[in-house]
Amino acid sequence: MKNKKNMNWILIFAALIILLSIASLVFSFINYSNKPIEKREFEVKFSVEAGRAGFDINGSALTFGIIPPGGGGTRKIDIENKYDFTIKVKFLISENLADYMELPKEMFLKKGQKETVSVNVNMPRNAEQTNYTGKFRIEFYKTNE
Repeated sequence: MKNKKNMNWILIFAALIILLSIASLVFSFINYSNKPIEKREFEVKFSVEAGRAGFDINGSALTFGIIPPGGGGTRKIDIENKYDFTIKVKFLISENLADYMELPKEMFLKKGQKETVSVNVNMPRNAEQTNYTGKFRIEFYKTNE
């Protein structure tokens, strides 16, 4: 009788170890699939000034130059999948610029595929005349396709 009780406890313990191992593997897979495989971050800069308009060309930042109140601007960005698998691309902007920026929707790119996307800034007529700065980030994720 005592050996049977010990055997039951051993089986329960072994089953518990197996369940915890499976749960750990599932959690690791979910956590891995939600992490980007690459991130690119760019500084965003523009000024709002009445009666003026201008532009700025910069290869390391997303600059829009001077924008009049009620005005806007567009920048185009080339996105290319250089991986050997399909990727998901997400576009994110700093919270302080989110009301003024129009970003592309997330997209999927197959191996070797290249797309050009637009990033727009649209300022309301009553926008504060000041300098605006923030971050624009592109995240790349591996997909299951």
